[in-house]
Amino acid sequence: MKEKNNRQSLAGSVETTDEQSLPLEGGGICEANDGGSNHTRTPSVSPQAARQLPRRGSLRTNPNRAGANIRFVTVTGVIAGLYTALTLVLAPLSFGIVQCRISEALTILAAYHPAAVAGLTVGCALSNLVGLSMGANTAGALDILLGTLATGLAAWLSYLLRNVRWGGLPILSTLPPVVLNALIIGAELTVVLGPRTLPTLLLWMGSVALGQLIACVGGGILIAHTLQKSGLDHRLAENSFTNR
Repeated sequence: MKEKNNRQSLAGSVETTDEQSLPLEGGGICEANDGGSNHTRTPSVSPQAARQLPRRGSLRTNPNRAGANIRFVTVTGVIAGLYTALTLVLAPLSFGIVQCRISEALTILAAYHPAAVAGLTVGCALSNLVGLSMGANTAGALDILLGTLATGLAAWLSYLLRNVRWGGLPILSTLPPVVLNALIIGAELTVVLGPRTLPTLLLWMGSVALGQLIACVGGGILIAHTLQKSGLDHRLAENSFTNR
């Protein structure tokens, strides 16, 4: 009789064990069915491990995005270097009282690649800073702020107008640097050099606008035409974020 009771007690404990979920190493759970022969492993992930998993769209799971980031930074650096070099090599024209900053022609590149907006802005800031240290920047320290602001906004507007074209050329993208520099730099020169009168303001605005027309419209259209003929415009567009 005692042996019978022991066997019943043992059978009850086995059944209880079969109905329970058994913990496994590594955070898994083993659920046993009634037969006790088949086991289902349901893995669980701790919150700490979940945070370490790569997210969808991250650089770990999207190497193309990583390559695009590298190209974006590279194009930004190249354009910033070109703008700075042209500005400083032609310093008498870039910082003179009668200005015709040839490097502003590169603003047209914003119509082909968004990295040009950052590159032109950085290049202008560096150019004005170095020009001030050389004593060539007649507008002084104020030009580091206002000149960079004018070029950055002009490049951004040129980028927004990139799809307005005549003969395949982004003609309208050449106008923002003319208008914004005439307004901002013209007012800057009036404040710095004076006299601070309306005729002087209009004179400075007209002088800056004329120089920008030569550089941005004339030089910009020449650059756009060269890019179109060589096929580089399509290559720039293919590497642009806008087509990804």
